[in-house]
Amino acid sequence: MADKRLFTGLILIICMFAVSCQQTTESGNNSPIILSITPSKKNVQFNETISIKADAQDIDGDSLTFIWNPGLGSFTYSSIDSAIWVAPDTSGRIGVILTVIDPFNSRDIDSTVIVVDNRKPVISSLSSSKSNVLVGSIVTLRVVASDPDGGLLTYKWESNTGTFESDITADSVSWRASNSVGTSEIKVTVYDNIGDYTEKSISLTVYQETGSVWIADTFNDQVVKISPSGTPLLTLTGFNKPKGVAIDFADRSVWIADEFINRIVKYTTDGVKLKEITDLRRPSDIVVQPNSNIIVATMGDTAQVVELSHDGTILRSIRGFDSPRSLDVYDLTGDIWVADTFNDRIVVLDHDIPDGYNIDSVNAPVKHLVFNNFLKPEALAINQSTGYCWVADTGNDRVVRIKKINLEQFIIAGFKEPRGIDVDENSGSAWISNTKDNEVIKVSSGVFLLPVELPYSYHIDFNLGFHDVVPITITQPTAISINSNEGIIWFAEDFSVVKVEDKSNAVPVVLARFTNYNSPRYITVNPGVSK
Repeated sequence: MADKRLFTGLILIICMFAVSCQQTTESGNNSPIILSITPSKKNVQFNETISIKADAQDIDGDSLTFIWNPGLGSFTYSSIDSAIWVAPDTSGRIGVILTVIDPFNSRDIDSTVIVVDNRKPVISSLSSSKSNVLVGSIVTLRVVASDPDGGLLTYKWESNTGTFESDITADSVSWRASNSVGTSEIKVTVYDNIGDYTEKSISLTVYQETGSVWIADTFNDQVVKISPSGTPLLTLTGFNKPKGVAIDFADRSVWIADEFINRIVKYTTDGVKLKEITDLRRPSDIVVQPNSNIIVATMGDTAQVVELSHDGTILRSIRGFDSPRSLDVYDLTGDIWVADTFNDRIVVLDHDIPDGYNIDSVNAPVKHLVFNNFLKPEALAINQSTGYCWVADTGNDRVVRIKKINLEQFIIAGFKEPRGIDVDENSGSAWISNTKDNEVIKVSSGVFLLPVELPYSYHIDFNLGFHDVVPITITQPTAISINSNEGIIWFAEDFSVVKVEDKSNAVPVVLARFTNYNSPRYITVNPGVSK
């Protein structure tokens, strides 16, 4: 209000002065008169360019001089009766002043008011890597915005549930869903450099993993889908030793690694084939990333890890492996963990590793990390809640928990050729197929209260209190998949699939055994509502 009064007073003074200047200064001379000042626009944006036209007359017919004062802003051009004016990058009411003078120094002064408005930021898109989010899992959200006035933008993210895992003032954030089902509203506010803002929200559906189970029935050359109660729902045939099975959370489709036909195949959850990607030599494992791109480990002559888009386009290939048999992606960082089985090591690939990278002949910058001292590791699994990677170190008869940040290794000994492993995201416990001893063993997270020691920190034959054995007769167990939200564990043995309930600190309870399989090598719980 004070600025408005000051501006009004200034115009009044100008006009009073203009009246006095219109009096004749010499006998017979009349002062010029400004009839009008007309801008091409009265309301403009920051830094906008407009033209201003003036109309003045001198009844004596004298030539006139026009003097333009831009107030704020600037003139890029002015002539006798017009000017080109550029608005400033501040908002408000701007008085552009014109003085007209005749040869006898008689003058008239007038002004026009132009309103400069700041334009709010424009949000062109707000997107999430997934619209249906498994409880406790991480998605990436990104906003694309601009300032029409060219100013710098800042951001603020808010959510009614869940937690942000990265800087909430960036244009892209990582958000972890809560452990409760429902709808989460995530809002981003985009501010310009003078504090004006624009908001936009996105709704994400958070659901529990209570769905059906997919089984790579490897030596029956088929993939089977069963209900949570074990009822067969779907059988897909035409495979030759299928291995990895991965669910795309976004559209509930399923990808299958068909090892000896050298392909991966995508199906709907109802069994309709959507896509087939060939010329992948002996694919052994497959994982879907949060953005629906897929990572495939291949064991053929040119063993490699390949990333493909959701529609099957090869995006990058990384070489230097020897029969990699298992992989997983840490959703928070995008790092790819690979069990490089016949190179006796675990390899961690950076999320931005370039196409054509070879981990055995690399120029700077180095985009991978190697954990050595393994022997034929066959399986690994990431705990998405902590970033720890669990490894079934098959040839060394042990299980190892490792982490990229501090290279920590916690070793649990006493296994005999462990070949399957998975992690309960809620309890932090790991379940291991102790294949040669015909056991499935749960190792509780409490074991990590023990000190890290060499050659091991815990031994399942000598130590008690931190592991349990599933109390049934089992033959050659392999693959394991955990429904963390319900405490249900599925594992495969030679000719059946077994469902187990984990009662926290109690001994695991066997709920059911489903037969007629033949050496199933992979099993995964399907996220979504069971059918």
